[in-house]
Amino acid sequence: MVHRPRTLILVSLAAGLVFVLARVLYRVVFGGAASGTTLLPSFPRVQLSGPFSHITLFGPVTLEGITHAALSAVLFALVIIATGVLVALFDPRALVVLAPRLRVGSSLVLAAGLAVSTFPAIVHSVSRARYISRLRGIKPGVRSLVSVLELTLEKALGTAVALESRGIRGHKSSVEPGLPAKPGPAVTLVEFSVPGRISRPLSATIDLGARILLTGATGSGKTTLLQAIAGVLELRGETGSRGTLHRGVAARGVAYLPHDPRAIFLTSRVVDDAALGLIARGHGRDDARSAASKALEAAGLGGLADRDPSTLSSGEAALAALCVLVVTEPSLLLLDEPLSALDEDHRAEFLSTLEDYASTSDVAIVVTDHPRHGFLPNGFDAWQIGEQGLVPGRFISAPSFPKRTAATLPEPDKVLVVQGLSIAFADRSVLKSVSLEVRRGQTVLITGENGAGKSTLLESIATGQNSRAPHDSRALIDCTPQERVGTAALVPSEPSSLFLCSSVAEELALADKVARVPQGFTALTFESLLSGWTEALGTTHPRDLSRGQQACLAIAVQMSHKPAVVLLDEPTRGLDEAAEVAFAEVVGCVVETGTAVVIAAHHRDAGSLIASRVLRLEAGQLIQDPVKAVVA
Repeated sequence: MVHRPRTLILVSLAAGLVFVLARVLYRVVFGGAASGTTLLPSFPRVQLSGPFSHITLFGPVTLEGITHAALSAVLFALVIIATGVLVALFDPRALVVLAPRLRVGSSLVLAAGLAVSTFPAIVHSVSRARYISRLRGIKPGVRSLVSVLELTLEKALGTAVALESRGIRGHKSSVEPGLPAKPGPAVTLVEFSVPGRISRPLSATIDLGARILLTGATGSGKTTLLQAIAGVLELRGETGSRGTLHRGVAARGVAYLPHDPRAIFLTSRVVDDAALGLIARGHGRDDARSAASKALEAAGLGGLADRDPSTLSSGEAALAALCVLVVTEPSLLLLDEPLSALDEDHRAEFLSTLEDYASTSDVAIVVTDHPRHGFLPNGFDAWQIGEQGLVPGRFISAPSFPKRTAATLPEPDKVLVVQGLSIAFADRSVLKSVSLEVRRGQTVLITGENGAGKSTLLESIATGQNSRAPHDSRALIDCTPQERVGTAALVPSEPSSLFLCSSVAEELALADKVARVPQGFTALTFESLLSGWTEALGTTHPRDLSRGQQACLAIAVQMSHKPAVVLLDEPTRGLDEAAEVAFAEVVGCVVETGTAVVIAAHHRDAGSLIASRVLRLEAGQLIQDPVKAVVA
């Protein structure tokens, strides 16, 4: 979330004006604008009946009454505007760094900083909800408001988890700063399960100093287990777990890196985030920043110290987040699929940093991942969640697939043409005169490093910026949302961001309604894409599905518009090898309908099995990938 003063000031002005207008409207509706002698056009009085007989609506309206109503709201409106201006001129995230060192009122200052910080977060959520509505072809309305609330709640939960990881809690810890963890296991599990998320009871002991790579099929419960150990489920109020989970280290000694590493950042500078945990443990502010700077330099991240975390690429965010967590020397480090969003270079760098840290510390480390990456960090033991529960010493390497030779077929019609697309953010050019042609039934894989601009390219095509439909040469940006999504439909890298409803069944019904297709059309598509469909899934909240299930639901929702092109941003992120094979079959089914598919991924494995064409985005331009795998 980038701090944008101009936007915040405009939003606060609009909010203040809306409050004044709402106050005036309230007075008019409930007959409270009749004081004075200068009459204005009025509505006849309406006397309600029954239990509301004491209420009278409308009645005479005077200029003096309107003026008095407006003036009575001015003070509150000024408070709203002043808050917006204050947040715009002074980034409230700075209070988060200041609070832990205050002797008096630290909790109050921290709460104030976090509360005021929610203002730009809500602005960001509104902007994001409007963007998702455009991708879905839906006019912003009540459903967008639901999305805003869910995004805001997710931000609040992420903030709570980030505070816990820094040792900043609502009550004092029983372990004093600097004291080592108690001897004994870091975590003990006895027949532990979470209904609907971890079906098989898990029993295991994780000792201090353990190095564990936890694998398992998509939806097996790896993320849920880490969230339970880290206390995230407890923060969410989810108390339906069974069995025993005992954590042998203090809560402030547990560091948790969620699937999205950006979620742990609380301040406007990476170095301040790294220093925050040290400040909470009693270090002086200057000493903490100095130690944080040295830690970033040692990890080769000195150039990121003064960057706003929201401007980091996925690879940079993962590396910076790891440094932010380990600088406080936790007793237990939990990393949820940290490699899934990284390109090959950043993956190697992350593993090197993790192995270096593990070799110099007795911290217990649990890393979740899918065996498709084919790696086992030095000194790590492989565990697997499966049908037999939690089994140590199990590791399945990713399967290899034979390469096939492409058949020579007549070229089909073009369904999308992008010409001369250039995009720059601030002083950095992301896309430089990019041109792309996609033909009916074609599968195009676009690879590139983190931050190369792959997501930007797909989002630009989906929203119509500088792209056009070749059949009528009409700019997509001039189309209605329904026309645009009917040409190119995007499934973003976080498929859950597309969802607007509280159950899978409602999501499928909404897609049918928006796309104006027969009821049940999207559900049939979803069932054909997803193996293991059950009726219980219909009542499940879309955000509670596994990542693979979310991807299938998002594809089905966007396919309801019968688009000419489906754009998939990092679709295999978080999928195991079996799910990747299933994904290849899903894409094959999509292509058989004549729909073209464009896949953006940071490594070739994500789509080489199914891609008929492989391109690489490098230095802002699309080039033919020198190494490619194609299928007939």
